Amino acid sequence: MEGDCSQQQQQELLVKALARTVAGGRSLLGGAQAESGEAGELQEFVLQKITSLGGMIREYAQLMSSMLVSSRADLEQLWRLHLGKSDVREAVEELLQLEEEWSSFLKGMDERLDIEVTAPGVAEPAVQLPLDLELTDARCGRQVSLAEVLGEDSSPVLLVLLRHLA
Repeated sequence: MEGDCSQQQQQELLVKALARTVAGGRSLLGGAQAESGEAGELQEFVLQKITSLGGMIREYAQLMSSMLVSSRADLEQLWRLHLGKSDVREAVEELLQLEEEWSSFLKGMDERLDIEVTAPGVAEPAVQLPLDLELTDARCGRQVSLAEVLGEDSSPVLLVLLRHLA
């Protein structure tokens, strides 16, 4: 009986945590869509407000922290255990739908900014990337090399490159 109660509590916590993440993500997405509306507004958004998109990182961090998991894989494993419950399944579907909406929004921004998105390959964590790797500065659309981003200083730098939030 206690195991059932604990499992039910975990399911309720998961549903609430997913709902909070979806609500926060929808709010951030709605704000970003509104602020990036027209072409001029899009340029201003990219130059001055693009960092607001990082709010989704905070949303996911809170979700994972509340569920006591440290990775997306752990989170997915947790929700797979409870997919038999319709409320969990619906909450997961809402999150996946939100992720798709974010991806569509970001792809649309790329198209509107006329940024060609080409990935030379997916880098594994903690691998060395070539210094001549071409990147696009999202604030101005200018092509820059990784060496330019890192600068001339030889001190160690941790650089996280994010393509999208999903």
